[in-house]
Amino acid sequence: MTISGYKMRILLIVALLITIHKNLACQVVKTDTIRNEVFVKKQLLQPKAVSIGQQIEAGLNGIMDKYRDYESNESVWRKIWNEVETFLFPMFRSGKLIGTKASQAYFITIGLQSMTAQDIASNKKVLIVGYAAVKPAEFEIIRIERTATAK
Repeated sequence: MTISGYKMRILLIVALLITIHKNLACQVVKTDTIRNEVFVKKQLLQPKAVSIGQQIEAGLNGIMDKYRDYESNESVWRKIWNEVETFLFPMFRSGKLIGTKASQAYFITIGLQSMTAQDIASNKKVLIVGYAAVKPAEFEIIRIERTATAK
């Protein structure tokens, strides 16, 4: 069975259009199968939806990475707590976290409540954050640890 030249061109164009659309985030505006031309309009497509949990985890990891090589003491724990609060409070205010008060929407634990004496001595920082993103509001809990890298 042979495919005529015209049908072959159509198949190639369709394959090209699918590849362009998937790989280059482009939108096909017009095709001209007679002259084998494809007109493509480049546009930025919306990024894939990121869940609130992924947003929070990425933000917390960024904060903890920032303080990785700091000494594990109360002043650093306070700075981390403040940055996490500054990160989560706008999410609560915008309704992404469930609760009538911030304390119902999330909690932040760092310091003596989340670390052992051995953790502190080994310069490890342990952050525990719980957040309520769905109804009925149950806390999702994230635990992030960072230990200072050897210098």
